[in-house]
Amino acid sequence: MQKTSGSILFLTTIIFLLSCASKQVAVETGPDADLRKAALVGDKSGIEKALFAGADPLKKDSQGRTALHLAVLSKNFEAVKALLEPKADFVAKKSQRDGVAILNFLNNTGSKNNAWIGASLPDAIQGLMAENFDFKRPKPEATQKTALRSIGNATEYSEQLFKTLGAKTVVAVIISGSYTLTPDGKSTVIKTQVFATVENKLLFENEIHAPLDSNIFEALNQVAREIVVRLKEYASASFAIRVKNSEQPLISDVNARDRNGITPLALAGENNLKEIVDLLIKSGADYPTDIIEAINFSQDSVAVSLVQSAPDVNFRIAGGKTPLMQASFKGRVQVVAALLAKKANANLQDLYGFTALMYAAQEGHSEIVKEILTAKANVNIKTWDGFSALEAARRKGNSKIVEMLGKAGAK
Repeated sequence: MQKTSGSILFLTTIIFLLSCASKQVAVETGPDADLRKAALVGDKSGIEKALFAGADPLKKDSQGRTALHLAVLSKNFEAVKALLEPKADFVAKKSQRDGVAILNFLNNTGSKNNAWIGASLPDAIQGLMAENFDFKRPKPEATQKTALRSIGNATEYSEQLFKTLGAKTVVAVIISGSYTLTPDGKSTVIKTQVFATVENKLLFENEIHAPLDSNIFEALNQVAREIVVRLKEYASASFAIRVKNSEQPLISDVNARDRNGITPLALAGENNLKEIVDLLIKSGADYPTDIIEAINFSQDSVAVSLVQSAPDVNFRIAGGKTPLMQASFKGRVQVVAALLAKKANANLQDLYGFTALMYAAQEGHSEIVKEILTAKANVNIKTWDGFSALEAARRKGNSKIVEMLGKAGAK
């Protein structure tokens, strides 16, 4: 009996081991995987090759990092720069290779209240090309406002556009959205035109009317489907390229956060990569948010690195506080020194009339009080109810700060 049990156990073990051996660990392949590998080692040419092959720079890995995060970790400036290319420039290059470009143009005449249609339609087409499209916009008004800010008035079609795309562009889709008033209310008119640029021939033209409500998205889907069908009839391209005039003008999201809430800019600051920090800020990185978060979470080296490259260190946050006020309140001596070296205004007041000096005095941060006094701050500024830095130090019983303020002329 024991021998039989042992044999069964032996056979079970062998079967288990064979099963494990037969199961190969799935190794991700394809353009997205190639993009991540190239970004992580700072391979600029590899990044460009993967992007042209259809890699999505917005896709995140298991840790929530985009290719831009990985490129920053590689510390390679050119690799980061390759992922911060404007969409329009990238499309112009890619369309010359792949032969199809989807262009987003908004007919501004009478369409100011419906700008989001023009901004959204390329999403629909791109989604359908990927064959996994479910287009919904829960807040169309907010989308509309964003589109209006970014699209502006420079959206009319021009012959120069095709010249920019290059002679190798086989097909271009011109999209316009506008609305008209009808006796029973507003209705949306979506016009589409498919041009063959090389032959200079109109291949397809369509116009769809839809109510100006949630059903508009069904109309967008219908238009997108028809465009995709026509493109596949004419060109063998398996996907289309888009220029999207909306929130993000770059191919990457410069403010993307990983699972820990870390942005590419914060990573660059942590590694003191000044050249990359400068590039990210110029590309639209939200440096005010990253600076305040670094101050709040005791990441002094990150905050200092970002402050040194920040174009404005006197911006305001909730309550009217400046970075200097927040750093003074939190006791970040190095950050305060960096801010003052960057000409932060120590005499600014928040919504309650507090200054950075008052916050430092109130919290008992004598080293910061010394830094601010050295910067020749006004020691006698008072809050709206007559509270001063000297009064703050007295209430806390901090005789050292009281003495420092007294020597500086506080009354």
